[in-house]
Amino acid sequence: MLKVFLAEDEVIIREALRDSIPWEQHGFIFAGEASDGEMALEMVRKLKPDVVITDIRMPFMDGLTFSRYVSEELPDTKIIIISGYDDFEYARQAVELHADRFLLKPVTKADMISTLEDTRRRIEAEREKRLQDLQKLQGAQDPFSSLELSGFDPMVLGDFIEAGRAEDVDPFTERFIRSLHGAEQSMLFKNYLLVSIRISAANALQDAGLSSDALADLVPDLPMDYSGEELKSYLRTVLKQVIALRDSASPKSGGDLVEDALRYINDNYCSDDISLNTAAKAINVSSNYLSAIFSQKVGDSFIEYLTKKRMERAKQLLRETDKRSGEIALAVGYKDPRYFSYVFKRTQGCTPSEYRSREAE
Repeated sequence: MLKVFLAEDEVIIREALRDSIPWEQHGFIFAGEASDGEMALEMVRKLKPDVVITDIRMPFMDGLTFSRYVSEELPDTKIIIISGYDDFEYARQAVELHADRFLLKPVTKADMISTLEDTRRRIEAEREKRLQDLQKLQGAQDPFSSLELSGFDPMVLGDFIEAGRAEDVDPFTERFIRSLHGAEQSMLFKNYLLVSIRISAANALQDAGLSSDALADLVPDLPMDYSGEELKSYLRTVLKQVIALRDSASPKSGGDLVEDALRYINDNYCSDDISLNTAAKAINVSSNYLSAIFSQKVGDSFIEYLTKKRMERAKQLLRETDKRSGEIALAVGYKDPRYFSYVFKRTQGCTPSEYRSREAE
């Protein structure tokens, strides 16, 4: 899975893109969002997404300046720029920044999905080429050099480190090694895998507010001629150590954190600026970890649960008061009544007025 980040100051557009795109179906994980360039840059530096989608016009730091920083600091990250201004100068600057695509508003769901698919294929092609180049450097001496290595997804490791439990490490390691179908015997692939393990572990430690130096102190480097079994043992050790460090950095268990998140939603669902990021900040965990553990424990994503909470309150207000739809929208956290009506119809199968009429019968 590729990580995608969205920077958009217009809440209606941001929520519409975030909630309407079936990200995982197209090979992506929605890693985070921000409403201005400065906040977005800080988060992107931590999340290191594969793809950034950004509007041009944003407060504090515009999308082009934000994209310039991203391009300089994370040159492999693909940038998709969206704008409501059909302006040649913006398009020219976007091209100079090596933006992957430049889309004009209104951006349809179909346009965005098509753009994401093209971007994913480009990333996969670039990764495959890098592996082929490594294979050429390695020579024909490696009997596994013809294996299709581009199918390996290091995100699997990152996802497990984010939300996995210590008791699941052994079975996960066995399944993971089996899924490689012998590729771990290739020195080329073993080196690539070793780098992926260490990067995933270091990122997880950083998300927990710990220095990646802690990993080096606990897990020694492997010898250059390590075997497949030694690699398996190394992976098992790294996972257990990192998960232990991750859990020790938080005084609460996963269940406690989810309870805190649910309490945060219940207290703040009527606010239009509530998000996974604000909840994670409030309970002092990374947004990636909260997203993973929340879905695991609750069965719904953070946004799905928040939307359900808002819709239940909206239905109560429709049944028990004579408030207008716009007033109810504001009362449950939506600035725009039209977007509230759209979400209500999408989730409840009828408009707010139709629901009220039906309940009054």
